[in-house]
Amino acid sequence: MNKKLLTVVIVLIVLFAGATAFLLLTGNKEPDTQGTETEVETYTLFEIPSSSLKEVEVNTADFNIKAVNTGDSDWTIDGENAEEISPQKAFGLAGTVSNLTSRNRYDAPEDLSAYGLDNPSVTVTLRLKEGTENKLYIGDLSASLGEYFVMKDGDNAVYTVYKHKVDAMLEPISYYKEFNRLTLNADDITGVKVERGGDDIEIKIRDDIDEFTPIVWEMTEPYASPANDDYIDGEILDPISGLELTTPIDNADGGFTDKSPVVTVTILTHDEESGELNGGSYTETFTVGKAEGDNTYVKYGGKVFLVPTENVAFASDSAFNIVSKLQLMENIADIKSVTVEYGGASHKIEVSRDSNNKYSFKTDGKDADTEKSQTIYESLISLSVDSAYTGGDLGETALKVTYEGADGNGDTAIEVKRVGDINCAVVKNGKAEFMIRYAKIQGFTEEFDEYLRGFTEE
Repeated sequence: MNKKLLTVVIVLIVLFAGATAFLLLTGNKEPDTQGTETEVETYTLFEIPSSSLKEVEVNTADFNIKAVNTGDSDWTIDGENAEEISPQKAFGLAGTVSNLTSRNRYDAPEDLSAYGLDNPSVTVTLRLKEGTENKLYIGDLSASLGEYFVMKDGDNAVYTVYKHKVDAMLEPISYYKEFNRLTLNADDITGVKVERGGDDIEIKIRDDIDEFTPIVWEMTEPYASPANDDYIDGEILDPISGLELTTPIDNADGGFTDKSPVVTVTILTHDEESGELNGGSYTETFTVGKAEGDNTYVKYGGKVFLVPTENVAFASDSAFNIVSKLQLMENIADIKSVTVEYGGASHKIEVSRDSNNKYSFKTDGKDADTEKSQTIYESLISLSVDSAYTGGDLGETALKVTYEGADGNGDTAIEVKRVGDINCAVVKNGKAEFMIRYAKIQGFTEEFDEYLRGFTEE
């Protein structure tokens, strides 16, 4: 054999022998389980339906927690106010313990102290409605397995249980008190009212929605008007559904007064079994307090919470931001004619719809081009107001629009009256609530003149 090769072989043999000797001398600090681990993949410690459980009690050196079944899968913590306990978390404790399996079993070990089970620091007791009970004893955490050693009554074997399972059993009482008290789904909200000392705002889903309805939200206070759907979705519904009232703040001032905005939300209810809407509804109410940095105090259910200001900013918003700016809009499916008056002239556009939902038009009694008529109608209803009407003498009428309702819908009369040289007031059914720049009205009447010229040429 080559001399160099022989030297390498000898070195390798020496290294292997040294490593083996080191392992034999140091040994394994954890219990020797060689030859005692049964070759079964999973062992069932408990398999008890949670509905059969009466209570689950966890005893440690530091605390005692008893989860109690109050019926219909509702759970709470004994000795605590049920309203301050998450039923889901209490139920989760019962579910964790009642369905417990193990990957390892060590049969009848002689020295339980090696597993921390000679005097276990944690005892979990499962009490069944029928009167029987089961106990689980928790010992040390295995550094090599990353699992806890456990034993149960009536079984002299030691098992291991996943660490996260044991961690779930050892949560302190504060864990059960941290949960979102107010869960709102934007899709289920049908109304929002903000009361703020006379400057109230109320919006709701319209009752007469169909496939042709252009705006589904309406404002009932302070204006009786269509609302701004996009604004409501982005600035009210999304923030409300993102509210998390999780941890109450004790002894918080919150800056609440009799002028603080009070928000009432109307929510649709669902059938518990099918999950489908069942035609019912309920309300949730909370009060918005003072801001502190980027957060704002909110009072709900007698408790005070701190939430991101962006979630409740709408409570201080102006009604004009929420109302629809398209105050001249009427759903074309709800009318049979629109009369437009300006400059001393009056023109009537009649609207018809066939069984295939195709529209035809007549202008001043004569057939009109469908595309051009639809375009001028869209220009009319797209006239957007610029601000709320705050007063001022109403002058001459710059534009008058009268919608004749179809299929039982009432008529709507809108007059746009001059207020100074720049603005006009939009007077809808006799009430002035909004302002629009006169330049917009001039632009529309010029476009309408062009529509009439094209119609006359044809």
